[in-house]
Amino acid sequence: MDEPTEGLDRFWRTNLKNWLISEKSARLILIISHDWTWLLSFIETGFWCERVLDSTAADLGRLWYCHNQPASSPLEELWRELLSRNAPVSFRGWIDSERALQQVVKLWNQVQHRQIP
Repeated sequence: MDEPTEGLDRFWRTNLKNWLISEKSARLILIISHDWTWLLSFIETGFWCERVLDSTAADLGRLWYCHNQPASSPLEELWRELLSRNAPVSFRGWIDSERALQQVVKLWNQVQHRQIP
C-alpha cells in the first residue's frame, strides 16, 4: 500500500485501520507511508524501514515490480538491498542491520514454507 491514508477523511482512515487489523494474521502487508502517527496507533508488529528507500524512479520501479510479482526472489533481493544500506528494520524498534537481515531472511523462509498464512 503506497500512502494509504492520503486524501482520506477520518471515517475512511478508521475503516482502513480496522481492515488492516482484521487482516494482520492472514496477510503480509507492505505499507509505504509518512503517516507514522496513524500507523503506530494500531500496528503492533512488523518490519520497519525508514529513510532508506529513495524516492527515485529506479527504487520505486523496483518496489512496484516486486509488489506485483508472485512471492519470489525479487522481494527478498529488495529487502537484502535495503538492509545493505543499513536500514533500521526491526519488530517495532531499532536493531543492528546484521540482526535485521537474519530476521528478514527468517520471515522470508517462513513465508516460502507457508508457516505464515
